[in-house]
Amino acid sequence: MDKIILISEKEIKELSIVQLNVDSHILSLSIYDVQFISLRPVLGDELYSQVINEVNQSIQDETYIIPDNMKKLISEYISPYLIHATIQELIMNSTYKLTNKGLLKYTDTSAISLQSGEVETVKNYHNNKVTAYKVALIKYLHDNKLINKPTDTNVTTPGTGWHFINRQQCNN
Repeated sequence: MDKIILISEKEIKELSIVQLNVDSHILSLSIYDVQFISLRPVLGDELYSQVINEVNQSIQDETYIIPDNMKKLISEYISPYLIHATIQELIMNSTYKLTNKGLLKYTDTSAISLQSGEVETVKNYHNNKVTAYKVALIKYLHDNKLINKPTDTNVTTPGTGWHFINRQQCNN
């Protein structure tokens, strides 16, 4: 099976600050990395596979209708998470290029040095958004009993280093 992405490049560009001229190759690699490295551990392998299979089936068969509960999970929770997590990934992927001259930061016209804290400020902004969407996604998964096995439900914002604990989980 080909690599199935759960949100299109077009959706990310339309629903975020990502400009239309962002390199399609970099964007698609970023989406897949975020999906596989960040989203899969949250959903767990079983639910992740179910979501991928539903999307794949809808791609293969235009008459196939994704069930409402899965459609809601994808559109209201997974997609916003993927949008902001992809932006976070793009910050690094589009800013730095590994060339035969080493690791460089590129602008439209040249390679330049970074100003102190420049990338971290933008990255922390999107880290906070990713954390908020991850909290919402985890809550939805727990509320709808969609998590059968242990998954990555740790929520730590790199900007603060705080760890948020769901009190209900502690009492179970």
